[in-house]
Amino acid sequence: MLQEVCAKIDAVTAEDLMTVARRALATPPSLSVVGSDLNGVPTYEQVCSWFMKPPLEQEMKAGRGGTQ
Repeated sequence: MLQEVCAKIDAVTAEDLMTVARRALATPPSLSVVGSDLNGVPTYEQVCSWFMKPPLEQEMKAGRGGTQ
């Protein structure tokens, strides 16, 4: 059984991962927080903005990425 699971993991391609990532990022994120001190928790808008940033490639082409 372990060998079967490992074989399935090894069979995952980069395209498989990209497909999952595209699906996950196609809708706004969900946010759930548990605890009594929520002062350090970012707002929903902040979390959403993290996923709306352009990919690093686009930033590099626009001259905004990397260390300058």
